[in-house]
Amino acid sequence: MEAKLKSIEEESRKGDSAAIGKAYDGIATLYITSLPDETKTADEHMSNHLYGYLLFSALAMSMQSEAGNYDYCESTIGHLLKIDRSCLNINQNQRDNLFEIASHIVSNGKIKNYSDYMRWLATLV
Repeated sequence: MEAKLKSIEEESRKGDSAAIGKAYDGIATLYITSLPDETKTADEHMSNHLYGYLLFSALAMSMQSEAGNYDYCESTIGHLLKIDRSCLNINQNQRDNLFEIASHIVSNGKIKNYSDYMRWLATLV
């Protein structure tokens, strides 16, 4: 599995968007680090999974918005805004990664809750 994830990372680096490559790198790393580890608490595992979900969601919205699927983005943002973030513990670099990927979402004013999403991201730490 680790070899497969590393191959996904290598392929993602060949793409045009560095942010997409970073997202795949982050997701692969989170997967590897979320494997059973007795030194991590349940909260740390939950935080890792939630951060991975946020990365994947941002990446998916970036790709869907480029395809003009604004309804998908609006719906996804609606779900994200309802997440209980009390167990999420991310650092500044992780938040910056989320912002970088989110900046590739092509809103064109057609994703009504996009500004709410960006404000929501700003409150993460």
